[in-house]
Amino acid sequence: MAVLLATGGVAGAQVSAPLRPDTGRLAAAPPAMQERLRDDPVVYFRFLNADWAAAVCEAFRGELHALPSAILHGDAHLEQYALTATAHGLDDFDDAAHGPSVIDLVRFLGSADLVARRRGWTAESERLFDRFFDGYTRSLADPAYSPPEPAVVARLRARPRRTREAFLAWGESLMQEPTPPQLEDFTRSLRLVEALVRELRPEVPAGYFRPKRAGWLRMGVGSFLVPKALARVEGPSAAPGDDVLLEAKQLSRLDGVPCVQVPLSGEAFRVIAAAEQIGRLRHRFLLVAPRREEQGPDVRDWWVRTWDETYVELETADLASPDELAEVAHDVGAQLGSTNLRESIPLLEAQLRHAELAAMRRLDPRIRATARRLVDELLAGWEEWRASH
Repeated sequence: MAVLLATGGVAGAQVSAPLRPDTGRLAAAPPAMQERLRDDPVVYFRFLNADWAAAVCEAFRGELHALPSAILHGDAHLEQYALTATAHGLDDFDDAAHGPSVIDLVRFLGSADLVARRRGWTAESERLFDRFFDGYTRSLADPAYSPPEPAVVARLRARPRRTREAFLAWGESLMQEPTPPQLEDFTRSLRLVEALVRELRPEVPAGYFRPKRAGWLRMGVGSFLVPKALARVEGPSAAPGDDVLLEAKQLSRLDGVPCVQVPLSGEAFRVIAAAEQIGRLRHRFLLVAPRREEQGPDVRDWWVRTWDETYVELETADLASPDELAEVAHDVGAQLGSTNLRESIPLLEAQLRHAELAAMRRLDPRIRATARRLVDELLAGWEEWRASH
């Protein structure tokens, strides 16, 4: 597919310094990932989440004091949109935190703008932004608003699914063999997970998390360098057909993004909290893995989730038209607007929503312009990096 590099920023604006990822992260990416980064600016965009977010913090530095603190997805872009047989919406909350909503808004609009350029839909960019903001502000004002299901969701659901057996075999094919000591570590950690789950949910049978096979998992883009593991576990019975795929992922670092906040203690719970508050997709199990006694304070926590055999992540090539992209943008806007300021105290939530709506009326043009400018800078950085590699 041809890559369109049309400038989408404000007329007459100059591209600022190219937006590039941290050189250490780039150097750590294996050759296959570097090839993907060279070939596709969308992959490059996904790899740059922390750098992009830091640029958004800088762009809105003078406004941060006036913006309500929202719960953030942290990496809201088109290819984080996913679906199962029963739900659809943003998923994958690795980079969840608290902070200004502009982090999520500019990130998603940037992804929509980049995809529109790549697909030759640049003339539709303003309408795409309008649909996103319509969903966002409408749901801020009415959290019960339920947008129509995007057409691409129904089409992807209609595709033939893997059988359960094929799904489990596919999962095993992704596992990279651990060393014997690493496998023992996996097994010990799964025993702790089972003890926690059975304490919270006594109906879960003993032996549910006994691993049949486990290994390292190398997938994703922004999280590619984050350690991940995948295990096929026993499930509710000894029958192989009800085995379960269980992913464990080490907590990502957000210390390079100056305008977001993470808890001083129990940081891993930010992922669970965001998935439960913002997410529409539900996992059979979603939890923070208990720490083992020998782990020191500098060891990052891990979080765990089950895989759903009907789970599908949206790919930009799945979108048949700018109308379908606009439908997804509207739905994501509504998902964020209905959930990111949810509070247990109704009066507080009402005031936060009022303040956010006022901020959106004032900042709407700047949010759009910032998204376009950052895409311009990202593409300039991508071209520069490709030329030097």
